[in-house]
Amino acid sequence: MPLTKTINKENIRGSAPYWWFFTAIGLGFMLIEVSQMQRLIVFLGHPTYALSVVLFTLLLSGGIGSFTTSKLLKPNWHSAVRLLSLCIILIIFGLSTPRVISAFAWSITPVRILLAIGILFPLGLFMGMAFPLGLKMSTGKFDALMPAFWGVNGAASICSSILAMVIAMNLGISAAFWSGFCCYCVALLAYCSIPFTSISPKLERV
Repeated sequence: MPLTKTINKENIRGSAPYWWFFTAIGLGFMLIEVSQMQRLIVFLGHPTYALSVVLFTLLLSGGIGSFTTSKLLKPNWHSAVRLLSLCIILIIFGLSTPRVISAFAWSITPVRILLAIGILFPLGLFMGMAFPLGLKMSTGKFDALMPAFWGVNGAASICSSILAMVIAMNLGISAAFWSGFCCYCVALLAYCSIPFTSISPKLERV
């Protein structure tokens, strides 16, 4: 790995959970976003509607979710609860959305758009918290690896946008969504595997 040749190995010791975390949330976000975009194409009646509604809602709610983490000075169990809440919301969303869509399939377009925004907003709100929580978790302990964490997260997002299409076409849209859910479960486990007391005090000044 090129990174081990440019950074002292002592500086990356114990970083495995961080790599898992940033990779998992990158994969999970796009798997869920693309799967819902595919699902809502039929529900909203046009690809343009689905693209606009999903992107607008997830980006807006994700930004708000990210903002809510600004007062968290350091990783703690309150942060982990947010990630656990995300996994619970994903379960509720995954089980209820197909039924809601079937129930409102014949509603007028504005109602379907509002409904889509309503069910996606909580999802985006909590998914938007994951990345900044990961950065706070890394700050002070793995500052030298920050660019790499950004990079692996972005690379995972790009790969999962294609992976989501492949999974959806071969196994179905629900399979793509639940794959994203599994990724966030991995992220939660990685986050909780890091002793919060080992985080550097430098986080107090973030």
